[in-house]
Amino acid sequence: FLFGLLDDRRLGSAGLGLALATALIVTITDEDEALGDVAFIWLLLAVSWFAAFALSRKLEEAREAEQRAALPPPLANGELITGIGTWLTAIDQKVARRVDYDDITLSCHLHDLAEASGQAGDWKVAEQLYRRCAEIDPNDALALFDCANAVRHQGRIDEAASLYRLAIDVDPALAEAWYELGCLAYDRGDEREARACYERALVRDPQHGDAAFRLAFLHLDRSEFRRALALFEHYLELDGDGAHTDAATKAAALCRRQLAPELGAEAPAPAEQAPS
Repeated sequence: FLFGLLDDRRLGSAGLGLALATALIVTITDEDEALGDVAFIWLLLAVSWFAAFALSRKLEEAREAEQRAALPPPLANGELITGIGTWLTAIDQKVARRVDYDDITLSCHLHDLAEASGQAGDWKVAEQLYRRCAEIDPNDALALFDCANAVRHQGRIDEAASLYRLAIDVDPALAEAWYELGCLAYDRGDEREARACYERALVRDPQHGDAAFRLAFLHLDRSEFRRALALFEHYLELDGDGAHTDAATKAAALCRRQLAPELGAEAPAPAEQAPS
């Protein structure tokens, strides 16, 4: 009975130990009846504990199997599955079916499916799935952030900005949301707001290279060469082989030329005129 329930090798070994103990008790009983009775009681308790533990393991495995059967896998061979409607229906009927889904597991599945939808260019479906993630866990800042990206891809810029701010309300340390807010502000011509957002992104994540690069150019546009140079150099330290390396290198050189007098750099001396 125990070997049938316990698939784990260690527990199975313990069951084998109990079987050997049984044989020992039979031997002891033949020699000392009192000692055999005590040993038999302890053996009975041990068998009962193992049986209860094994049954609880099997019940837990059955519950997990029911959950897996209720929801199809989000991805099949790396491609977006076609049964999105099945997923959403299963989620809507969660309470009615009385299936105790683990919210974290369910949210992870939805995240995977939403990401695949975005990669397939179906941002409307991606938005819907990210919103379901946020409904499952209102404190899931990443779901709100990803939903904002999906909405932005559909051209609803103001709504995307609102979702970025919701993500920040949930997790003020989400540097990527501050960065994207800065990009939206820059696109609408609000450089002051863009600069403030990029600065907040760098405070939350000093390793955010793109925020440093964009903020450096905003300072360069205002002829704030010292601050721009520091940011360009910081970007090059973070991402020396990145997409903006060439632009950052040239901009940093420009800043150094502008700052040469301030930094005390001497201009090259003019060549001496040859004697006539």
